[in-house]
Amino acid sequence: MDKLHFLSAWWCEINLLESDGHFALVDTGRAGDFSRIAAYLKLLGVKELDFILVSHFHNDHFGSVCALLDAFPTGKVYVKPYSNVENVSDGGGQMSDEQRGRVQEEYLAFLAHIRQKSELVLIYPEMPPVMLGSMRCTVYNADNILRKLYEDPESEYRQQYIFNENNNSAIVYLESANGASALLPGDCYDEPLSYLPGRFVIARTAQNIGKKVDVYKLAHHGCGEFTSLQTAEILRPDYVLSTGEEKALFASQNYKNLVAANPAVQCMVTQNGYRVFTMAGAGRVTYETIPET
Repeated sequence: MDKLHFLSAWWCEINLLESDGHFALVDTGRAGDFSRIAAYLKLLGVKELDFILVSHFHNDHFGSVCALLDAFPTGKVYVKPYSNVENVSDGGGQMSDEQRGRVQEEYLAFLAHIRQKSELVLIYPEMPPVMLGSMRCTVYNADNILRKLYEDPESEYRQQYIFNENNNSAIVYLESANGASALLPGDCYDEPLSYLPGRFVIARTAQNIGKKVDVYKLAHHGCGEFTSLQTAEILRPDYVLSTGEEKALFASQNYKNLVAANPAVQCMVTQNGYRVFTMAGAGRVTYETIPET
């Protein structure tokens, strides 16, 4: 049976996939989260990982990768290439050329560590789905969208440092062989840009999927208003998770749009325990909360 584990997380992403005795991670939280991740993997009896996928190069998503590779044999590591044209850092401050240089050095050292421990795969357009047991993992927004925004002569944002790496985040669509599904959009923004490749990325992903999903993780920790009514009406998830604040979740337009599309939707945050979803089939997903030890 396929399962999707949302580890207890605050303003970071730690998503564990399980299928037919195989395990993989989509994002690994911060460096300080390693001990909790490792303890949970050992609790489940996990001795190795098929892969780790890093949605984008922000430290609340890649932070524990190197420590995990040192502790658990891992077949492959998929990384969304860093753009190095950010204006805003993952901490929210404006970046200078010097800071961009330091982050680029950190990124290259990160890739070098991965190559020492595993097989590195840089996420690329038209990348085929990645299989984990019987679970199919399809990556959307695989283009290096920030490089396009910065380099394309047709882009009104050409040669400008405007965005941050969240816009570049890969989106992962999970589908079990029995039809149960989930969407993990990382920190991807759904912005009304005039430049088409960067315009309403989550909504266009929902259109490409073209059907209801069972589980949906809100983009960028539930902040902003990145789930448009159009997106909500296509996806109509039964379960929605946010890595942000519960009060903010229920006060957001995200929540209002999701309830309008599916009044029975259950929304929750990922703090205070592990949310484990058993993907028994489309419309037959159940969950339990395992307390943190």
